Amino acid sequence: MLRPFSAAKKEQPDALLFFRMGDFYEMFGDDAQVASEELGITLTSRSKEKDLPMAGVPVKSMEGYLVRLVRKGYTVAICEQLQDPREVKGIVDRGVVRVVSPGTLIEDENLDGGQPLFVLAVHVEAPKGRAKAGISEEDFVLGLAWADLSTGVFRCASTTVGRFAEELARIQPAEVLFADLSESDNLFEVTQQLRNTVSREEIPCTHRPPWAFDAPRGRREICDQLQVKTLEAFEVDECAELLAAGGGLLDFLRDTQKNALSQIRDLQVHRASQYLILDKATRRTLEITQSQQDGGRDGTVLEVLDRTRTPMGARLLRQWMLEPLVDCAAIQARHDAVEFLVNAGEVRHSIRQTLKGLGDMERVSAKVAVGRAGARELQSLAATLLRIPELHTALDQPSGLDEIGSMLSELRFRLNPCQELAERIDRTLKEGAPLGLKDGGLIRDGFNERVDELRGLAQGGKQYLAELQQREMQRTGISTLKLGFNRVFGYYIEVSRLQSERVPEDYIRKQTLK
Repeated sequence: MLRPFSAAKKEQPDALLFFRMGDFYEMFGDDAQVASEELGITLTSRSKEKDLPMAGVPVKSMEGYLVRLVRKGYTVAICEQLQDPREVKGIVDRGVVRVVSPGTLIEDENLDGGQPLFVLAVHVEAPKGRAKAGISEEDFVLGLAWADLSTGVFRCASTTVGRFAEELARIQPAEVLFADLSESDNLFEVTQQLRNTVSREEIPCTHRPPWAFDAPRGRREICDQLQVKTLEAFEVDECAELLAAGGGLLDFLRDTQKNALSQIRDLQVHRASQYLILDKATRRTLEITQSQQDGGRDGTVLEVLDRTRTPMGARLLRQWMLEPLVDCAAIQARHDAVEFLVNAGEVRHSIRQTLKGLGDMERVSAKVAVGRAGARELQSLAATLLRIPELHTALDQPSGLDEIGSMLSELRFRLNPCQELAERIDRTLKEGAPLGLKDGGLIRDGFNERVDELRGLAQGGKQYLAELQQREMQRTGISTLKLGFNRVFGYYIEVSRLQSERVPEDYIRKQTLK
């Protein structure tokens, strides 16, 4: 049993490995000792393996233990049984199907609706054609790439070593990725300095293979992800630091998620020249999003201003406050939109009422893209789409909107209700559908004849068997025909020997009794 465990551990050496064994996930060796200390679970041993430490958690309650470990900064790899033990002789095949780290813990119950969950990749690019002795700290260029798996947001930016702390405070990632460099590497000292900055902020760091931060490889990774042939339209094609950081980030996300990251479909470049620079001390002193007292939201500017009705609006407001604009025209456009809504009280009230209780379309859409959405998420998506015409109506009523509130006017035309999709979801799924697929009962009665037939069998099997027996008696003319069941054949049709000549050709003989 330890051979497949060792193979999976070799694949994910930096993660605590949850190894599926029946109804438990077991951990061995150092992993077991860490889990025992952090989770307070019993540490045992396997005498056959020279008292190898061992600890386990039940499959049914695994998620709770996993969340506790990840929130402490650990990465956890889930190694599942890939075969049904009842159908295999010997040891079943196992494989790592999921890796969860502080930046990839995207289950709904673990997410703050008003705050993104970013993973940040950092790449250090040294100036070309310069001797190491003649390079100062500011000569190095940093490539930053960050993404939120729960929404599909993917951004990148170039900065300097001196500005790294400010960028870290602006992005506020849950996890930071660095290349695992040796001490002999020219970039080791600078990278170590950046790691120390991250560690002081108590943000978990993850080390990745240096080859993952290769610019040509990164260009291919990003092109494949965005399904484009060139990155010229994104203005990153000639930026080696951004290509390397973006490639390193995508490599990590694919490695942990074990899927194609279908929710990531666009790349936005953050241009520092478009935003007001707020250094770390300013952000802390002004308490924009975090309190100096405990790092929480209470008493901050964000708490005072946030009257948003949806999680999407809360995240956008937070982003705007951390990235103040400097372009006068863009600032004026926002002010005009706000002024219009202040003066148009009925419109404002109508919009707020429509937005109240809407689902988180960004995060639901991301789950749909990777095939993790359940019936409740799909119904939430449909309910939100069906209310978009109400927003159209609210924004269509006032006169002068095009002149006064150009941002709102543009938004009105960009809102697509996707009516056909919303109606199809509504027609397909039952009201109050269960959370999981395995629970059944998701599809409405009358939507699909075959589903209705199978559901009828499951709910009224005795009636179906009685009707089947009656139909076969009429078809064959055998009045003594019966239906029976045993563990060998399952359900079968029984005909007396005297009536065997009347058995139809489409029957298959299984057994003849004297």
